[in-house]
Amino acid sequence: MLKKFKGKYYYQVIIILSAVLIFSQERIYYWAFPPGRKFGTAFNEERKRIGIATLPADWETKDRYTETKNWHPPVSPDTGAFRSSKTVIVNDDGEITYDGDIYMKIKGKEHESLIVGYKFGDKGGWECKYYSSVLNRQALEMTKPQADSVIQNWGLKKE
Repeated sequence: MLKKFKGKYYYQVIIILSAVLIFSQERIYYWAFPPGRKFGTAFNEERKRIGIATLPADWETKDRYTETKNWHPPVSPDTGAFRSSKTVIVNDDGEITYDGDIYMKIKGKEHESLIVGYKFGDKGGWECKYYSSVLNRQALEMTKPQADSVIQNWGLKKE
């Protein structure tokens, strides 16, 4: 009876399994190689050591196949002061080259944003830029202590 079953349904089972694999390859890849495993939350201890804001465990990314990963909170406010995203860039060799955060302060039609990023490598260091709809001009370059002061003035805690 088992031989009869194997012969009768063998090709149907192979076709169904093939179809499942074809249509779910992205999910299988995502399951096997989660995005940012090396530079996601696993990198938080190094972020703390350098002084970079850590990546919360509940933040999500939809960037699966690129060298750039953008994480966002599951629910992002549309008013007040908050950290809106984290960007991590990895080069072709699998080494991290940039880790940055965007902070926002929105009140009515006025909005301010602050980008605090750290560049890794020989030309590494902090890169901080402030933007404001009130000032209506190009980015204002800042030092890391100045950026930390803005974050503190907005009532956000350093993570």
